[in-house]
Amino acid sequence: MYRRMTINECMHARDPPDLFENALVELVKVVHLVVSLAIVLIIRYNPKVLETYDADLDTLPRAALLLPPFLLALVFNRVRACMGKGIGAFSR
Repeated sequence: MYRRMTINECMHARDPPDLFENALVELVKVVHLVVSLAIVLIIRYNPKVLETYDADLDTLPRAALLLPPFLLALVFNRVRACMGKGIGAFSR
């Protein structure tokens, strides 16, 4: 019979990463940051792109971008649960 593994068991089920894996992960992180920065700079400073931007057509309210992540953070907040346990330990 199979039993379900906990998250902690899943995280520690595999061997620790070796030097090559660590270097590869760091390389991917650096490439991601460089490409993201390049996209932002191209959008912000490229004259061809600046000519096509019309601020009057940009009507998306900021609340539509900020409210859903805020609500999800309230629902799926792990820190709050851990803080509650810690505060409860000191209240006795």
